[in-house]
Formats: sequence, C-alpha cells, structure tokens
Amino acid sequence: MLNDVEQIMLPRRIERRTRAHKMVLGIAKEMANECYEACASKSNDWYTRWPVRRNYIRQALPYFFVQARGQLARMLRMPGIPEDRKQEIAEALILDAQFTVEPAQRADLLKKFGGNHG
Repeated sequence: MLNDVEQIMLPRRIERRTRAHKMVLGIAKEMANECYEACASKSNDWYTRWPVRRNYIRQALPYFFVQARGQLARMLRMPGIPEDRKQEIAEALILDAQFTVEPAQRADLLKKFGGNHG
C-alpha cells in the first residue's frame, strides 16, 4: 500500500503540450530523476507502478517544472551565486513565462523587467 507521500509522487495524466525553458527543463529532469530514485528504492508498490524511469519522468515532469522555477527564483537571492549567473537565471525565468502566463501578463512582465524577448 502506498503512503501519502508516494501517492503525491504518482503523476496524473497531463497534457502533452506542457513546456518550459531549457534551464527549467534541465532542473526539472534532475528533480524527477532524484524523486524516482528515492521513491523506487523505498517502495516496492511504487516501483511496481513505475518500473520504467522514462515513463515516470515524462508524466511527472510538469509537476517538477513548478519546483524548478521555484528553485531558480530562490537562487536569485543567494549571495554565493555570481551576478552573471543570476542574470542568466532571470532571463530564463522571463522567457519561461511564455509557457506559464497569459499573453497580457507576459507583456507586463517583459515591460517590467526591461526584456524584449517578444
């Protein structure tokens, strides 16, 4: 029987068009792989449901997009991150907004942050 945490980590059916900026995607994939390792090694029931890592990651990835965006946003406040890296992260998050917000909100974000990434 799966516990509450394992139930949460079971991906639901998602729309295939879910996308993210490549930086967000890379971090989300790392997070999904780490989650797979942790859950598969702790629960036979969970592993029985998701024996193929690739299938789990494909279904769970949109959940991890949210987590990856949050992690990148937190990195912007970390004193040990070089300013040029913070600039790359900020730009990636602004560009990623095209996948997460409505066009009017996107225009406001681009205007607010001075980007011209249309």
